[in-house]
Amino acid sequence: MTQGNHCIKAGLRCECPSNFIITIPASVSSVFDFNKLRKWRAQCEATHGDCCNDSHVHELAQQLESLLLIDVVSGSLVTLPIATKFVALSYVWGNVATLKSDRSNIHELKQQGSLFREPYKSRLPHTIRDAMHVVHASGEQYLWVDCLSIMQDSEKKEMDKMLKSMARIYAGAEFTIVAAQGDDADYGIRGVGGPSKQRECNVSEHDFEHEGGNGFPWRSRWASRGWTFQETLFSRRLLVFNKEVSWICGRLMRMEHEADSVSELASAPTIWPSERPHLGVPMGMMSLIPKNPSLGRWGMIAENFASRDLTYKEDTSRALAGATEVMSSTFPGGLHKGLPLFFFDIALLWQPRRPLERRHGEPSWSWTGWKGQLDCLSSWYPFFPGVYRKSGLSTEWTIMAPLKPLAVWSLSSQDKLPASVNKHLNGFYDYQKLRYEPDRSIPPGWERRHHPEGDYFVNDRYSETGFRYAMPLPSIDTTWEVIDPGLDSILLCTAPTATASLGAILFPGSSIFAIMHSEIHIGSVTLHSLNHESSLPGQPCNLVAISESELANQQDTRNHEYFDHFSALALNSKRDDRASPSIDIEDCEFCNVLCVANKDGIAYRRGLGIVSKRYWDRISTHIETIKLG
Repeated sequence: MTQGNHCIKAGLRCECPSNFIITIPASVSSVFDFNKLRKWRAQCEATHGDCCNDSHVHELAQQLESLLLIDVVSGSLVTLPIATKFVALSYVWGNVATLKSDRSNIHELKQQGSLFREPYKSRLPHTIRDAMHVVHASGEQYLWVDCLSIMQDSEKKEMDKMLKSMARIYAGAEFTIVAAQGDDADYGIRGVGGPSKQRECNVSEHDFEHEGGNGFPWRSRWASRGWTFQETLFSRRLLVFNKEVSWICGRLMRMEHEADSVSELASAPTIWPSERPHLGVPMGMMSLIPKNPSLGRWGMIAENFASRDLTYKEDTSRALAGATEVMSSTFPGGLHKGLPLFFFDIALLWQPRRPLERRHGEPSWSWTGWKGQLDCLSSWYPFFPGVYRKSGLSTEWTIMAPLKPLAVWSLSSQDKLPASVNKHLNGFYDYQKLRYEPDRSIPPGWERRHHPEGDYFVNDRYSETGFRYAMPLPSIDTTWEVIDPGLDSILLCTAPTATASLGAILFPGSSIFAIMHSEIHIGSVTLHSLNHESSLPGQPCNLVAISESELANQQDTRNHEYFDHFSALALNSKRDDRASPSIDIEDCEFCNVLCVANKDGIAYRRGLGIVSKRYWDRISTHIETIKLG
């Protein structure tokens, strides 16, 4: 599988050129023609079904009682029912002074015309001012924008409730205006008429191809920001203002330069598959919420968000609060600091694609504690192949390396967590057993089917997708207890530990080091950061064994193109471009180990590695309870 196929198999960003028909754009007019927007919306509303038209208002009503919106006609803030139709704005704040609602000015901001006169008129950033014009020109009346629709001095409880509601607020919007140009809120949305500045009229082939030819502004500053990620991820429809205007919804993409074939398509009968095909951009997530625990869907969210920039590193959990709130309900026990409790031992096996930067305020053991290019899907794949969608290959349901637990976890450093919250921790192990114990009964709705390359499971609820599962999984239960969000970042871990040393770098230009013990190469480790002297060969490497496994089919594993990420090939094959390992090629049992650094009684994750089990069993290990921060 290639990275380009992730869009089809798991559901978010895609780099597949085959997904798009790229045409060379013509010139665009100096002012956007809003008749195009009306045609796009009419087609979407008439033919696209629930994936574009379900506003999920009932779910939002369970979180909020009302919405604080800008009335673009009266020029004031108004409090209206959840069911009110509105448009949302996604933009970059930047470093400009932005008008914000708070307890000191909310009464005045609710006065008719307050946003059209001083002192507030000049304090309203150009992007919000222009977005108000876009809403009015599109035939709508109400705009939701964070700095005004969220009281900025709300008490913590109320602010947390708003942050958790963000995903469903953007899903509830009729469409989301994406202000993709500029570095701050004063750049404006150019070429929309009214008070907006004019825009360039020529869109070159280079401009078009630079953005991937699909209307989503991948290379904009807006697309690099952490706060904008979930805003579009959960939006049903995007109206993107870049060098030209594009429309992206759950079924189609439209570009401003396209001919008027849109009107013809709107009247043509269309039969859409019930499972929405993914268009290769992070949007419309509410129509892609899985019906059983989907490690792959969450992994794609993690990979996309991890490289995003945040002005304040401690905002990581706040900027992802809406996505976390929605996706927590799809996992037994929910999510803890970005990791699904149900798949905890697997989820800990995330790796960096390149050296990462620490995000302070978040735990080192979770991907949320690091910024950069993350690898979840290929790192999890050998242990749970269901991270991908339908592939048609037996690797879709054959577990390459079934995990066995070595560590015992407690989610509270005080070890006082109620047992009811812990009951879902690593629950996948019980379901994994069903694969290897054919005489045991399986959950209702699931069926085991035999195949010469390994049994697989199907569920009658998802029969139309044709997806084959490595193991049965629990169906989503709205009564599941989820993790207490007040838990701290410290984990108690009781596990085998040992001390080894770093050896040579196994791949030129990588951060993958050999693990050495008594001058014997016993494994390898990928360090997450190379910014200190402790990353040099010969330095101590403190290891914590969290799980063990055995390669089920060594030849298939070596042929898997993602397996280099696990460093296991350093243990199980001999290549000219690697340090020659001391381990036999038949050595296929291994331990997954965290490399940690200890400071003030807390162990911090430095990297993730793999050690030959037969060597691990020979070196001096001891069971230790550590605090992992």
